[in-house]
Amino acid sequence: KTVTFIPVFGGNYAEDAWIGVVPKDTPTDERSADNYDMDYLYLSNIETGKKASLSTDSSEGIFELRVYADDNGGELLFCKEFGKN
Repeated sequence: KTVTFIPVFGGNYAEDAWIGVVPKDTPTDERSADNYDMDYLYLSNIETGKKASLSTDSSEGIFELRVYADDNGGELLFCKEFGKN
């Protein structure tokens, strides 16, 4: 399953800030998310206002699209649930 989104970011982010897809039941801390992410992109590699896509390992299930402030225990900045059982 692929999720396509149009990111709109404002402000300054760390070079290693990232957006990724994780199973919904993954703890919200960055290190856990890093262990369970199915796909991710660094924000520095995404152009704001342009389509981007991430994939899950399964076509069924509930997932979350999460943004973290950095790749070293960073704060969770955004979380959006998607998918189906």
